[in-house]
Amino acid sequence: TEQAMGALEKTLLVLCLAAVSISTTEGAVPRVQRNTELTTNEESNSTCPFAALIDALQGLAERSGVPGRDGKDGEKGDRGDPGPQGPTGPAGLHGSNGEKGQKGEKGSSGPHGPTGPSGSPGQRGLTGPRGPPGRTTSTGGAVYVRWGRTTCPSTPGTELVYAGRAGGSQYSHSGGGANKVCLPNTPQYLNYAPGTQGGASLRGTEYEAHTGQPFRHVLNNDVPCSVCYSTRETVLMIPARTSCPSSWTREYYGYLMTERSSNNRATFECVDRSPESLPGSAGHDGGAEFYHTEVDNCNSIPCPPYVLGREITCVVCTR
Repeated sequence: TEQAMGALEKTLLVLCLAAVSISTTEGAVPRVQRNTELTTNEESNSTCPFAALIDALQGLAERSGVPGRDGKDGEKGDRGDPGPQGPTGPAGLHGSNGEKGQKGEKGSSGPHGPTGPSGSPGQRGLTGPRGPPGRTTSTGGAVYVRWGRTTCPSTPGTELVYAGRAGGSQYSHSGGGANKVCLPNTPQYLNYAPGTQGGASLRGTEYEAHTGQPFRHVLNNDVPCSVCYSTRETVLMIPARTSCPSSWTREYYGYLMTERSSNNRATFECVDRSPESLPGSAGHDGGAEFYHTEVDNCNSIPCPPYVLGREITCVVCTR
């Protein structure tokens, strides 16, 4: 009602005067009329914090009649600036598991990693069944001389013992040794008497060959030799053959040679088909000799299969 509004207005005016009094104490000098109105709206707003409310109450008291209809909505104002970002909210609940995806393609193999440390030895396994008896082995072997060469054949199981030179008795002497020996290149001696004593003589051995025969290119050259060891236990020299029987190993082959018929007798030896000669030994020295062997009479040896006058071959075999 009007009385109530007037009372409220007075109360607000008292509060306003109190505020003015406080501001006056601080140095401000407001201007207020006795009829409770401030000089201007601008000054009242700057002095009394209740001036705007008082003006509204005065305007309401002066109204009469029935309140008017609501006015139309004003135009939509411009969108204000975004406010500051609010604090992060609490974490949401875990969602349910999604459906299982399709199997992807196989990737390429990665590089090999470093080798890990060796593991500890495992437990010893059980002893297996006993095997069948093996072939009897031997610690022995066989030794032979390869005449005419300083090396041994490259046959598996064959090795060189030593290389040297062929020696024998002088071809015209009726005494002395009948066989040839392979003299080592470095001799060793025991007790000896200086000079020759007229006993058995030992000389070098030379190749002898007539025109058109094998070994003509090493005529009168001294014969080398090599002593060979084979892990096979048996040695066999076969005349008139260049190959060995089955299950035998051929060590080398060549020509069957010995002293000539007019000289003193000597043993037959198998001289390699590709002879070497000792350096600086060309020239006839009158020592032991190697001549080719031929069939010179077909009455005692059948011709054929032997051929009159043909040089006899030989082969050395082991097993």
